[in-house]
Formats: sequence, structure tokens, C-alpha cells
Amino acid sequence: MAAIATGAGPTAAGSVRGDGAEQAASIANSVTASSVWFGDGLWGRQGTAVSSVLVAGPINDTAVARRSGSVHRDRLELGRSGPPHGRGSGAGGEGWHSDRTANPLQASRRRPALLYFPVRATRGRGPMQGRVGRRPLLGAIGSTLVAYAATAQAEWRPDRPLRMIVPPGPGSGADVIARALAAKLVDLLGQSVVVDNQNQGVGAVGIMAAARAKPDGQTLMCSISSILLAPLVDPNLTYDVRQFQPVSQLHQAATVLIVPPQVPARTLAEFLALVRATPERFTIADYGHGTASHVNAALLIKRAGLASDIVHYSNTPGIIRDLVADHIRCAIVDSASGMQPIRDRMVHALAVSGRQRLGVIGEIPTFGEQGFAGFEPAPWQSMFLPLGTPPAIAGVIERAVRQAVAAPDFSARLRGLGFEPVGGSAEELAAMLASERATWQAVIAETGIRPA
Repeated sequence: MAAIATGAGPTAAGSVRGDGAEQAASIANSVTASSVWFGDGLWGRQGTAVSSVLVAGPINDTAVARRSGSVHRDRLELGRSGPPHGRGSGAGGEGWHSDRTANPLQASRRRPALLYFPVRATRGRGPMQGRVGRRPLLGAIGSTLVAYAATAQAEWRPDRPLRMIVPPGPGSGADVIARALAAKLVDLLGQSVVVDNQNQGVGAVGIMAAARAKPDGQTLMCSISSILLAPLVDPNLTYDVRQFQPVSQLHQAATVLIVPPQVPARTLAEFLALVRATPERFTIADYGHGTASHVNAALLIKRAGLASDIVHYSNTPGIIRDLVADHIRCAIVDSASGMQPIRDRMVHALAVSGRQRLGVIGEIPTFGEQGFAGFEPAPWQSMFLPLGTPPAIAGVIERAVRQAVAAPDFSARLRGLGFEPVGGSAEELAAMLASERATWQAVIAETGIRPA
């Protein structure tokens, strides 16, 4: 509902009487007030200063007419563009003297109108003597409407192409998602988005470049959960997720414990019984030192009392090949890479990390459901801005990112890749980061993982 207040300031709404006072006060205090003098024959007597509130849009005028003692029924002749005066019986048209319906409240239900709340009147001659013409009055109201609309719409917009730094390398799952998001942001923000992959130093170069960028909304960073986990594993890394301003979590993934069909275990309990009986036959594979799969593999060994070793792979496809060939007998992989082999029954999934089941593979129970706590953190991808980005700029980008993630085609693409869409607020992302940081720190301390 658009609103314009004309009056002596914030106190103008205070003189409204009746149950409609709160509504008028809220409207009056939300816009800039000014004084308008009306001549004889218009909405006030000659030489009367009138403080008032004009509301554009549909209002519960029936309730106002019944309850507000300061609003005369004659002044609720809505649905036309002029002030109420006279009681003509003509119908049709939308001029100053037309559409005099027998029941003016019915007219207001047909279309939005201007509702006039007289707030305060003082006798005396104003600075404009005599009669004020209708055209100047309408011009003043129209100018105020335009000014208010311009102020309401004057939000920050990027004035040149945006740069989206993506620390994972080209062709990775995170890169595919970042490029799909960039295409959405072009339409939502009205500027092209240049995806800049900087994966040198396992992404550290890109992360530091984003941290040093000017906080003007022109540089974004689309990063995965390693930005939080890696510095906890290796304190020598020079970056920290707290150097960035959270925008929105794009998706939630999971790590998945998988075994080849040759292993006769279909639950976590059955698997652990086999490993304890023949520990020499079970080496747990992960997709890299210091990753979520590595930390979860170490935690499983610690909590279950296993004697197994861990072997690090550089990627998940290599793990899947060796599982199918029976070179290794178990692994912890990311849900995106493992989803298709699981669906094709090339491997069997026994447990997933996370606080709840992952929707895209919802048939697989969590570690927690099977008696093993501490596996709540899971891989994710989120959008960040350089620390110190003004709230007005960060808010525009947050809304655009959340709108992009909520788009049906984008959400469907995420699910097709093995991720569960999130699109949460900046506050929700900040809370998640704080919670996972504390959990990961405890797990790393418990397992004794050290830098490579």
C-alpha cells in the first residue's frame, strides 16, 4: 500500500480519534509530512490549515467508516479521483463530479482509491490566500507521489559486470552450480556475471583474492565447505571463513559410506561387524586429506573402535572404479558423486552424514539414526561477500541469490546433481557456520587429524 502524508509532522497522526488511529499513525510516520492549505469549496473551509493523511490503495473502509469518529461518511466517497463534495446521483465516469453512487463504500470495493483522513484543522488564514485550484492541488499530490515512489525504489544496483570467484576448479560440481547461478543473476541483477575459477593452492588463492576485494557488491565468492574445514585441519592456512560476509547457503550435500556389492552388508551395524572380524581387509577411502570425507572416516574409526587405515584419493570417480573392481572394500564419498552409482546399484550406501536424511537419497539413514553422533556437519556450497559490504548492497544480492535458488529449474538441477536446495538467509548461514565450526573443531581434536 503506497502512502503519502500531508501534515505538520509526526504529531499529525496523533490527533486521529477512534479505532483507526493506529493505522493512520503508522502510515503518517512512514513518510515525510508537509503542510497543505485548502481554499473554500474544497476539502477544508476557506483559510483552514488541514493536516491529513492520504492512503493510496485498498483499505478496510467499512471498518474505518464505522469506528473512526473523525471521518465523516461523506468523505468516504472513494473510487474517483477528486475530493468528496455534494451528493449527486449520477453514475459512470471517473471525473470530479461523476460516480456519485448511492453507497460509496461499494464503489471502493471495485477498485483502489484514495482514502482521506482529516487529522487536525486550525482556523486562520494561510500563506496562500483565497481559493486553491484543483489542478495545483492535484499537481502537488502527484509530485509527492512520484517523489515517494522514487525514494522507495532507489535501491542499489550493480553498474558494471560482477565478478564471481569460484575457488574449485573448472568442471567441478561446485563450478557447474556456480555457473548456473551466475546465469540466473544476470537476469535478476541486470548485469553480466564473470565466473573466475581460482583453484591454485587447493582454492586458497581464490579465497584470499575474494577476501581482499573491495566491499562494493561487485565481487562475490561461491565457495564450498572446505573454506570452513580446511583452516581447522591446517592452522597454517592464512584464510578464515570469518573474513567473509555470509549471503546465502545454496545447497546441502552429504558424505556417504558406500561398499561394493561383494561386501555382504546392508546396514552400518552389519558393516562394522565385518570390519571388526577382518580389519586387514577393510581400508577406508576418502577424497582428500582434510576434507569432510577424511574427517568422517577418521571419526568412524575412532567411535567404532576400528583398526582400519585410511587411503586418500584425489577424486571420487577413482574411488568408484576401485570399489567396483574390488580393490577397496569401503569408502566415504560426497553424495553428488556417489548418487548415480548408488541408483545404478554399482555400490550400496549404508549411512549418510547430516542432521537429517538427504532428500535426493532419502532412503539412506543417517549415522545418527544408527547410533553414531557427531556426523552432523555435511558438505555445502554458499555465497559470500567481502567483509564490510554495506547492508543495502548485501541485501540486494541476498534477495537475488535466494530468488535464483528458489527457481524451479535451478532447484531441479541441484537435485539432479545430488544436492538438496537451501536458499536460506544470511542470518541462517551465519548460524550454520558457527555451529559447524564448533562441531568440526571438536571432531578434529578427538581424531587427532593433522596437516598433511
